[in-house]
Amino acid sequence: MHAYEIARLLNVREVIFPRGAGVASAIGMLVAPRSVEYTRSLIMRLDSLDWPLVDEAVTALEARGRAVLREAAVADDEIAVELAADLRYVGQGFEVTVPLDRGSELRRDAGAWRRAFDAQYERRFGRSLDMLPVEVVSWRVRVGAPAAVSDLRFAAGGAGPGDALIERRMAYFEECAGFVEVPVFARDRLPAGTAPIPGPALIEEQESTAVVGPAASAVIDRHGNLVMSLPRARAF
Repeated sequence: MHAYEIARLLNVREVIFPRGAGVASAIGMLVAPRSVEYTRSLIMRLDSLDWPLVDEAVTALEARGRAVLREAAVADDEIAVELAADLRYVGQGFEVTVPLDRGSELRRDAGAWRRAFDAQYERRFGRSLDMLPVEVVSWRVRVGAPAAVSDLRFAAGGAGPGDALIERRMAYFEECAGFVEVPVFARDRLPAGTAPIPGPALIEEQESTAVVGPAASAVIDRHGNLVMSLPRARAF
């Protein structure tokens, strides 16, 4: 609803409203993989790990994550578990999060985790300090499952602007110095490729309303997005 005015303030020439923009966070919740992550601070040198304590910490974090997903009706065979740790060279004040191979935990292979940290550190900073010892600051366990919804589809558009026109109503625009009569369109009846709708206009959908200001126009692109175009940005 406020995108037009914000775009004018920022000198943005084009604004894209995807389908369902008014409930984008809810859509994201449905189509994103379901996961939870738990972290436990447990500082220890990588070359002298207390393996029973590591096993206890990781197992407890995994159990908490699995319990959350089970409450969401996720079957055990859908659940995947990832292990990571925040590591640093001893004496440093910051950490690097490194994915860890669970098999190395079973083999008690701290050397593999050390090599993974050195490689990650070198990718990020262009060098490794392999002469220094490494310590774990925190252990991280992510427990995840596939998205609850695998396929999300919107209904196709209608025949054209004439079919999509709902009514005409009064709306306030500062640029027009008050209330003016504007057309109101139903977005779900607007097909792709129709002629641009000149502003001022209102385009309603179930989740929100797009305000097309007096200086703008809007079209539906081939992906079903509503694209609002504004005049060329002013030079500073």
